[in-house]
Amino acid sequence: MWQRIRGLRHSPPGPAGSDAERKLTFGAALEQSEQLFKSAETVDYSARPLLLFYGLSQAGRAIAAASTRASTPDEWQLNGHGIAVEKLDEQRLLSQCTVKNQNGKKGSFKQLAGLLGSASLPGDGALFGQLWSMVPELTRYPLTEQGAVHPVLRFGDTAMAAPGRAGWVKGIPAGEQGPGLEDFLSHYPGLHGTEPAGPPNDFSRGENDGTFTATRQWQLFPPATTTYLADDDTYLFPAVAGQSEVLHPLLLWWSLLFTLSMFARYHPSSWVAFLNIDQHQDSTALEVALDQALSICPQLIYSTIHAVSI
Repeated sequence: MWQRIRGLRHSPPGPAGSDAERKLTFGAALEQSEQLFKSAETVDYSARPLLLFYGLSQAGRAIAAASTRASTPDEWQLNGHGIAVEKLDEQRLLSQCTVKNQNGKKGSFKQLAGLLGSASLPGDGALFGQLWSMVPELTRYPLTEQGAVHPVLRFGDTAMAAPGRAGWVKGIPAGEQGPGLEDFLSHYPGLHGTEPAGPPNDFSRGENDGTFTATRQWQLFPPATTTYLADDDTYLFPAVAGQSEVLHPLLLWWSLLFTLSMFARYHPSSWVAFLNIDQHQDSTALEVALDQALSICPQLIYSTIHAVSI
């Protein structure tokens, strides 16, 4: 994947290909991003979040430079984080950390959200456990005391109805099967305007992972799904804290890696304790996340560069 990203640098897409200053930023930021990600492969989990987050942050600068939505330097030159982890020194459980926008500050996260047509984090913040459950690769690795969450759901076509008129929704927690299902699904903006494709008992099935699959139908427009890593890799992401839009997958990973990097940087003893596989329940899940980020984030970087430059 990094070879494909490197292949963009000679003739960058979008405005980065016609503006000399943008092209320089595009190439330099991607070079730094690649080196940081490759370095992250060689270090232990105790230091990996620092390299992964700043690797993604530098890639964000290249994405902004290539964006057709950004017309002035103030729009495509990213500055500052723009988000923070609330009361980091008081947290003993990762799932209960609150990640939020920094009020009154612009910052890279909010700037990219605008360029990607994405929601940002709400002013009151979002629980790390909720953000974690929205990453497809991490749904099978819940954090300690994660509690009730709205996880990312798979979406696909089904042959139960005319093409384009119905689809299946997979990954709904088994406890939501029943009268509360419609309220649960109301947190997924992409499903607004859809309805059950028939009697629930006829159009749902249990899965062996404690979830179930339901079928939805629509009259006018198909659900607004999010493509993740491939054209047929489609998901329904929940809105964060009642927002009307969903977080872009790249910003979702950004918020997770930012939080982990803040722990590793400012509270190294707590971070190392989280990673102690003999003593902490979340250690395996954290290892999975930091391993997956090495391959998932470059794919998101590549696809996002193309998406913003059209």
